[in-house]
Amino acid sequence: MRVGFSSAVAGKSRLDAAEGHAAAAAHADHGWSRRFHAACRRALEPAKSYFKKRQELRKAHAQEVASALEAVRTIPDDSQDWASIAKTRHTVVDALRSLDRIDPHERKALAKNLKAALTSLDARLDSRYADIEKRKAALIAEAEALAGGEPPRGAAAAARELQQRWRDAGNGRRDRDQAQWKAFRAALDAMFGKLDAERSQRTARDAESRSRATALCAELELPDRGLRHLEVGRPLALEGAGQEDAGAEVAPAGGEVGGGRRPRAGAGDRRSGQGGQSD
Repeated sequence: MRVGFSSAVAGKSRLDAAEGHAAAAAHADHGWSRRFHAACRRALEPAKSYFKKRQELRKAHAQEVASALEAVRTIPDDSQDWASIAKTRHTVVDALRSLDRIDPHERKALAKNLKAALTSLDARLDSRYADIEKRKAALIAEAEALAGGEPPRGAAAAARELQQRWRDAGNGRRDRDQAQWKAFRAALDAMFGKLDAERSQRTARDAESRSRATALCAELELPDRGLRHLEVGRPLALEGAGQEDAGAEVAPAGGEVGGGRRPRAGAGDRRSGQGGQSD
């Protein structure tokens, strides 16, 4: 009995000693923990202003995203302000790309709302771009028909009208719009090239005609040639020639001019003859 009691007392003593050691160790750990947390607080003290500023920026970016979503909701269903709709879409895309600047707890919900807004805007813009592409395809067909054969009368005015209708059609998607513009411009350039060729040929013909007319006038104005090459039945006399030569050429054979000169000489003879008779 005494041996068992002694063993129990010894066990109790060992348990008490273990509990004492555990309490001392716990007291020692608690002291290190306080020292560690205090050191952390001191280290983070200079960064408090940074974290405060970051939080403010995150709130500001979240407000910008909310404003972009509100702009999408305020666009009327029948709006034709396509420039404003496209601008709003760019704002939504920028907001999606900058979600990393927003509080992580808010990103998921905002990303979902932004993607839904982007889908609705794309549906409206796709319909608009399809209509623009169709209208410009019709304009390209008209331009190619205009440039296909000989340019009709008023082709330049028709081309200017097509260009104005192209501008009125609006802007589609950039890649498709540029491809259509190249085709449209090529057709108009071909038509204007034909007009320039016709104008050059007409100018050359006019210049040749003027040159020939100038040469003919210069030839006709020469004093020693005059109207030599113009024949009306027989050659005409030159201006400035002697009266006798002119009369000889233009008077008909046995005409009055020769007969008129000889009677004047003959009259003298007759007067002399009459005088001789009187003598």
